[in-house]
Amino acid sequence: MQQSVIIEHDENGKITRTLATHTDITHLKPGGKPILSFIGLEGEPSYINVDVQKVFAVSKETLSKREKQVLALLIEGKMSKEIGEILNISKQTVDGHRKNMIAKNGLKNTAELVSNAIKKGWI
Repeated sequence: MQQSVIIEHDENGKITRTLATHTDITHLKPGGKPILSFIGLEGEPSYINVDVQKVFAVSKETLSKREKQVLALLIEGKMSKEIGEILNISKQTVDGHRKNMIAKNGLKNTAELVSNAIKKGWI
């Protein structure tokens, strides 16, 4: 079980500190379907026994296997020519994969692609 509460926020309402506790309660419900609930504080609504399958949509995979390989090497700081040599493809093909990944995700450049990949765990 995880419980968390906001302890502090700044003047803009951004959360600056939280307190979270994790408790092993598996002995209380040894079988059956897991239960997910959110308890609202300070007038916020509560959600009890949330059906995870209905609420949380499965994320669509936007990158192909080859694009992920190229992206992993970009994250390592490799240049297109080096990536091409490692993957046995041309520099132009590497550049094409990079441009496709940028376009698919509505990004502006390679730096933004790498940043998003790291932040969002695409690799």
